Amino acid sequence: MKKEDLNRQRALIVDDDPVQLQLMKKSMEKLGMEVIACMGGDEALRKLRKIKTVDLIVTDLYMPG
Repeated sequence: MKKEDLNRQRALIVDDDPVQLQLMKKSMEKLGMEVIACMGGDEALRKLRKIKTVDLIVTDLYMPG
């Protein structure tokens, strides 16, 4: 996949580690993606209900709750 293919794609990332969350967010934004970053599953679900559509979801495998 080329960088141009990622322009304006929307990604939802979920991670309870704020450092990892920001690293992923900045990396995806550099590729031209619109990024919605969430600190947990409940927050991610609330945002998904509002925006309805994302092209990519990236989640942490081990989060509390």
